[in-house]
Amino acid sequence: MNTLRTALAAAALLLTGCPSSGPIDEPDDDPPNPLLDSFFEDRLDYLDELGVPILDCTAQNDTSWPVFDGCYDWHSAVHGVFSLLALHRMTGDAIYADLADELLNPADVADELTLLTNGNLLFSELPYGYAWFLALARERARNGDDDLMPLTEPVAEALDSHLSQPPIWQYAIDAPQYDNPSWAALNLWQHYRHLGDDEGADRVAGWIRDEAVPRSDACLVQDDAENISEFFPPCLHLARAIVEILPQDEAAAWIEEWVPEVLVLEPLTEFPNAHPGGLNFSRSWGLWSLYRATGDQQFSDSYIEHIDTHMAQPAYWAENYLSYSHWVPQFGVYGIALSWDDGELVP
Repeated sequence: MNTLRTALAAAALLLTGCPSSGPIDEPDDDPPNPLLDSFFEDRLDYLDELGVPILDCTAQNDTSWPVFDGCYDWHSAVHGVFSLLALHRMTGDAIYADLADELLNPADVADELTLLTNGNLLFSELPYGYAWFLALARERARNGDDDLMPLTEPVAEALDSHLSQPPIWQYAIDAPQYDNPSWAALNLWQHYRHLGDDEGADRVAGWIRDEAVPRSDACLVQDDAENISEFFPPCLHLARAIVEILPQDEAAAWIEEWVPEVLVLEPLTEFPNAHPGGLNFSRSWGLWSLYRATGDQQFSDSYIEHIDTHMAQPAYWAENYLSYSHWVPQFGVYGIALSWDDGELVP
């Protein structure tokens, strides 16, 4: 491990309790939403806390990949670097950008591209890890750095081919883990929108319209309350893809039929195994999208409750590298970034 990475891993331990400086973009709420206002005041503290294990894991050398070699495995390293960039954008703390820039040096990025184009990336990263990579590339591009865009070409092509197969939507629509197509489709759609590729974006919207919507009547938010064996809530992910991707009029008509009158979804405080350790944070993603789409405070309240509850349980995100701290904090950063940007990860 080189000097800067060693120093940053050690410096991560000093960040706990040290407030960052940075702007807080607080959307106007009508009617008043005091719980959301209070949450906005807590976000910087949460980000500082989450940044500690993220700095630690991204500074490790756990695999042989040129760039994404920390955080135990490739996909966790990808969303680890995404989190470094998002943390820098939201907090203004240069420690995150410095480590991200070191990891994304031109020579290693070129080597990573060679391995990707040669098919070295394990098939198990499709679609989950590929989707995260597209989110990372968009986050990198926010600062005008397009160095990851060449890597998105083979990733997006493989993801597009994977999701274009109707059986994927039939057998994996309720997948609570890596195979989930809703999460992958949303990131592919955002990628195409970022590139200005209307044909690609329309193709993804067609899958959502033709494959996802017809299956949504059998997948309600309440169903996710029982599905706690893995790290994704499939019904909330499905809802998020629909309300983010489809045109507003279509999404509104769908919501009217789908959204329950009372949301019954309590955050987890006990976990049957390691994977549900990310579930409170990943639920928050869909809850925020539903709040944006409806203005219904039950969704913003539940979004906040899921994040607050999990932040109060550091054993399930800040500790135990193998089970939690190499990946769960990144889910929290992504969730907070949604409310920071009012749901827009792409300018």
